[in-house]
Amino acid sequence: MLQVGCGSGALADSLQRLVRFDGAPVGVDVSRRLLADGGALAERVQASGAALPFGREVFDLVLLGHVVSQLDDDTLALTLREARRVLVPGGVCLLWDYRPSGVRALERLNRWVIGVAAPGRPRMRSTWQLVTAASEAAFGSIRVMNWGPFYWPPIPRTTLLLRKRDSSRSPRHQV
Repeated sequence: MLQVGCGSGALADSLQRLVRFDGAPVGVDVSRRLLADGGALAERVQASGAALPFGREVFDLVLLGHVVSQLDDDTLALTLREARRVLVPGGVCLLWDYRPSGVRALERLNRWVIGVAAPGRPRMRSTWQLVTAASEAAFGSIRVMNWGPFYWPPIPRTTLLLRKRDSSRSPRHQV
């Protein structure tokens, strides 16, 4: 399992206690400081998701949680292509992040809340923008998961389950 934007590795640590992975979780993050605080990650690598330092087809699962709102469009495209590249055929990429609410006042609150957690100007994208980006990255199956917004603050989110195409299967989109 590879977690892109792993921060301290808290999510990987929790998953490792619940799921038996073939190998220990691996995490990448651009922040050296966050990587130093890592938990269960067997390997911590300072790198960008747009240039993953791993070979082709080495992970069954890639997690992109609360990462894409911190990326510009070109880096998002590269990160999705890299996630697909390191997945084994039939492997899964789980992507989740905030999305626009469509309500101006709530949008300002949500951008402020997100900006406190991850400094910078977040780029909240619609579900369809992310589906399009995943499709352009050549994922074989794209499934939109309707998990609803966070409860407080009520920030809508997008969750996509992306599967790398097996060489024997044709592309398919599920919404």
